[in-house]
Amino acid sequence: MRRRIAIHSFRGGTGKSTLVANLSIALAKMGFSIGTIDLDLAAPGLHHCFGIEESEIKHTLNEFLWGSCSLSDVIIDLTDRLNLEKGKLYFIPASASPQDILKVLKEGYEVALFSEAMFRLRSELGLDSIIIDTHPGLSEDTLLAIAACDTSILLTRVDRQDFEGTAITLEITKRFGRESFLIVTMAPPRISPEIIKAEVERVFGRPVLGVVPFNEDVLEASRTRELFALTRPDHSFSKVIYNIANQIVGL
Repeated sequence: MRRRIAIHSFRGGTGKSTLVANLSIALAKMGFSIGTIDLDLAAPGLHHCFGIEESEIKHTLNEFLWGSCSLSDVIIDLTDRLNLEKGKLYFIPASASPQDILKVLKEGYEVALFSEAMFRLRSELGLDSIIIDTHPGLSEDTLLAIAACDTSILLTRVDRQDFEGTAITLEITKRFGRESFLIVTMAPPRISPEIIKAEVERVFGRPVLGVVPFNEDVLEASRTRELFALTRPDHSFSKVIYNIANQIVGL
């Protein structure tokens, strides 16, 4: 399962970071070594999903991309913290400091260092896969992530605006020559997931790895930082996540 996976959505509010965190944990629990990167430099939040306080973060991806710290300074090993018995999970956080966010928006960063980080993470940590949580929309960071990865997974809701944005993003991934898949999130519970999957695949001509119904439990988990793939593996949301993980393994 040697893959670099960019997980992206054209619009915010799709539950992307929640899905990235749970999918990373599911793959690690299956015995794989996973590296997860928060590349949403304009609005980072993946550390919250993993239950990490900002005070615990000593160095960030921003600092590495500005050349002010080493890659090893940024890596947070979550394996023991999450009591993962088989696989491993490493996390690289982005800075939530307003000053750093403004700096990266104004000055950018050294793109070559991001490519170096991807290569070194895999080789030094022996990773099976790297998962990147991108910034919604089509920013420079998003294009960088798509170009740096061999697989793009696009999240979409059953919504006209999401569909239009997803179509644009799929065209861009095609031009980059990247493999792309879809996940439908916040799907209406009253509609069968099989019907939604068939319709979305018909519209876009791309495989749908999973349909995640809207669930109030998941919304509450976002507030309490509960990771369903870890704490409630039998929950309907977790079952969808593990099914998606199995499909990624089999790609």
